[in-house]
Amino acid sequence: MRRTILALFLAALMMPSSAEAQLEPIELDQGATGLALVLRQLAAGASYMEVTAHPDDENNGLLVMLNRGRGLRTALLTVTRGDGGQNEIGPEILDALGILRSAELMAMHRIDGAEQYFTRAYEFGYSFSVEETLEKWGKEEILADVVKIIRTERPDVVTHLPTTGEGGGQHHQTSARLAREAFEAAADPNRFPEQLADGLRPWQVLKMYERFGGMGFGGASEAGAGVVRMNTGVYDPVLGRTYAQMGAEARSMHRCQSMSQMRGLPGEAISFWFLENSVLDSDGTESDIFEGVEMGLDRLLDFVRGEEDAAGFFIEGLAELKSHVVRATEAYDALEPWQTLPGLRDGITTVRELRAAVAASALSDDAKHDLEHRLALKEEQFGRALALAHGVAVETVAEAGEVVPGSTFDVNFVVANQSPEPIGVTGVEVITPAGWSVQNESGSAVGQLGAGERVQSNFAVRVADDADYSRPFWERNYEVDRYDIHDESSLGLPFAPAPVHARLTFRSGDVDVVVEEPVQYRYAGEWVGTEKQQRITVLPTLSVNVSPRVVVYPVGAESREISVEIIYKGDEPAEGSLRLDVPAGWNVTPAQAPLRFARKGEAAVVQFEVAAPADVEVNEFTVDAVATMNGQEYAEGYQTIDYHHIEKRYIFRSSRATVETLDIRVAPVSVGYVMGAGDDVPSAIQQLGLDVTMLDEEALAEGDLSQYDIIVTGVRAYLTRQDLRAYNQRLIDYVEQGGTVLVQYNKFEFNDAQWGPYPIEVGRDRVTVEEAPMRILDPTHPVFTYPNTVTENDWNDWIQERGTYFIGEMDDRYVDLLASEDPWEYNAGEKRGILVETRHGEGRWMYTGLGFFRQLPEGVSDAYKFFANILSLPQAQNRPISQ
Repeated sequence: MRRTILALFLAALMMPSSAEAQLEPIELDQGATGLALVLRQLAAGASYMEVTAHPDDENNGLLVMLNRGRGLRTALLTVTRGDGGQNEIGPEILDALGILRSAELMAMHRIDGAEQYFTRAYEFGYSFSVEETLEKWGKEEILADVVKIIRTERPDVVTHLPTTGEGGGQHHQTSARLAREAFEAAADPNRFPEQLADGLRPWQVLKMYERFGGMGFGGASEAGAGVVRMNTGVYDPVLGRTYAQMGAEARSMHRCQSMSQMRGLPGEAISFWFLENSVLDSDGTESDIFEGVEMGLDRLLDFVRGEEDAAGFFIEGLAELKSHVVRATEAYDALEPWQTLPGLRDGITTVRELRAAVAASALSDDAKHDLEHRLALKEEQFGRALALAHGVAVETVAEAGEVVPGSTFDVNFVVANQSPEPIGVTGVEVITPAGWSVQNESGSAVGQLGAGERVQSNFAVRVADDADYSRPFWERNYEVDRYDIHDESSLGLPFAPAPVHARLTFRSGDVDVVVEEPVQYRYAGEWVGTEKQQRITVLPTLSVNVSPRVVVYPVGAESREISVEIIYKGDEPAEGSLRLDVPAGWNVTPAQAPLRFARKGEAAVVQFEVAAPADVEVNEFTVDAVATMNGQEYAEGYQTIDYHHIEKRYIFRSSRATVETLDIRVAPVSVGYVMGAGDDVPSAIQQLGLDVTMLDEEALAEGDLSQYDIIVTGVRAYLTRQDLRAYNQRLIDYVEQGGTVLVQYNKFEFNDAQWGPYPIEVGRDRVTVEEAPMRILDPTHPVFTYPNTVTENDWNDWIQERGTYFIGEMDDRYVDLLASEDPWEYNAGEKRGILVETRHGEGRWMYTGLGFFRQLPEGVSDAYKFFANILSLPQAQNRPISQ
């Protein structure tokens, strides 16, 4: 036993960080350590679910403790995908950000082991009102999703965020209230009966807890009697760290939300939970959220209560199953994990016999359903344990990660036995969707494998000609703040299942074991320092991407340029053509462009000049890019979302540009832009007909800034641009000498030093209602009069909030120019700091919390009108600046 503990301790010390890159499985789930964790799962029979509003709301340490520590089945239900948040690592916003944050959750769950679910709710932005949130989401629709996922997962204990409180944003409270209502609704057969018609059954959660403290809802010091304290700062020798430390590593995957990348320190880490509802007796002095709930395999006995006469076989079989788990656990040796094989073989045999006996028994349908739900999981866990005990390595490597309909790719399937105990390989398969074909090109791979022996098979996989693209199964419905689901069977899942799987069947002793996993393409992540992996992804042969997606066309302007990028994914040289379909009377040059591709992965960019008729009216028009090849038309493209900590994902969009003909004007100014965390504002400035120069470190350090009429800093630039912080004084000097600087929204990193000409700090104020009235504090100011007249009626059609992180404290030399107010109780009072300016020397320095980075890419005409005035300020000569 001593050498077992020592081996585990040394293994934990030598284990590299699993967060370095997106890899599956992580080191923790392999070898003797992985087997030790699965043995914990085999002994557990209970399950847990946490319900939150957004990615990064979860209690990471608790998920680790319950799953990795206690072996419980754990799940996280995140009501939204976090689409409305900010992105601190790249340009993805809105739908694309939802995909990125979903992928970050999946990277997190590699570490904490939890299952992930979502509802159809779209995060429409920060909200100070539960009522507004329920109205926009559709209460019954999202409650139905929560109930369906609870009925599917069937957790014993559920926790959620606080249901009340002024802070934290009311999406949190809304998700909590939905969870609270689902406690009873999931158990009521009269609620959402259509789910029962689809095969689900009512489910009664045993206990529900509300989080106490955190998320801006009060602190630990307020915790009193009746509040359960869960300490995740407990050291686990198998993990080699505390649960809270491992939870911090998992939480670091939320990188687009700037979560800490620092390792957690050992020590106490307590979360507080208030028992909200329970069907169990409680005296209010619980010390654990699972107190009163059987966490071991005896939990399954609860499903045959009252049916003991028909359940004798099951009671006896469960006792036998428990003895096999104990035997395997007691035989465990980190240096000789195969010692567990006898107990594991008997255990999986008993589970299979119990599943068959339950199905054929006189037990009630409810009992059969719940026993099958948990026994099926046990069989899967036993199979995983047997593979780990044998040291079975299953490596399935595809030659490509991105494939197109009609293409063929190879899969190399390697099986190795790394233990002294022989296995018999009885089946090696590649599983594909209907219409695809698989051919084994290396003959039979079955046979006996002794210690250290391996077998290899090669398969040729042909993608069906009409194969579905690997697009998200959800699509935003702009009429409501929900997603439409194209495949109802996938509702709740983070992503659609991988299309291609590898299946190994091997014999351990006299027991057959099935191991199935997605086929992966593996490639060198040059900016990671290790490999990355990608499931097989079906993409169109031609991807047609239009830029910009919104074209601003001031009435009377010259032609505008639309760029179309074509990416070719076919295997053979090919030719085709590209055209733009424009409104009648418009002119496009060239009328058509030839396409020629010599190899896979080649790209081409075609520039089209689009001119509107001289008498065009203010309106919205569409322009479609259409590529033709081999008689087939392609009219959509995709955006790749790829960072080193996530698996590469894609969002598909039609190859359509919206052309906004606007009655706006802009002064002929030159613009320097300091890109921050990534946004499309520079492209929007170009749509106004202005030249934009991106300012790099050299330009900020020693470039001639006087050549620019105005310099604009991008979103969160003071967070991401060390060079901006280093050379900020040159911007101040530039203002003093007559330049104009516009600083777009930053968070609290802006308060780390003094970046303005005079003392100024970002605060927490925001206005969340897109239609909130805007009050102009100085109507004579040139920003409201030149070259366009902007009144209090010119703030229409904004999306997702007016703005956020307004200025809080500032020197008297700054002047407020705008004010606004939400209608909500929890955000009452007029907000200022929305747009402030000061004179410094001969120039202007301005800060705005208005969400231009969201409005301009979406073509919000009034936002363009006001932004044109801001950009034109350097030319607003002889116009007074209020003091």
